[in-house]
Amino acid sequence: MLAQELMQLWCTFWRDESAQDLIEYAYLAAIIGLSGAVLWSAIAQLIGTRYTNYNTDVQAASSTTPDP
Repeated sequence: MLAQELMQLWCTFWRDESAQDLIEYAYLAAIIGLSGAVLWSAIAQLIGTRYTNYNTDVQAASSTTPDP
């Protein structure tokens, strides 16, 4: 009797699609979050590289100016 009720409960749960859209939105949010984290890491590295290059250029230009 208990096994039959559990099997019926499982079948009802398996066919129920009421929360399908919620799960899809959760997947979408996870994908957006992960891609944002990956892109932000790449952007931060690019900004760091550009800043380092700029700083090197400014230091090089500063060393060539005459001392007042």
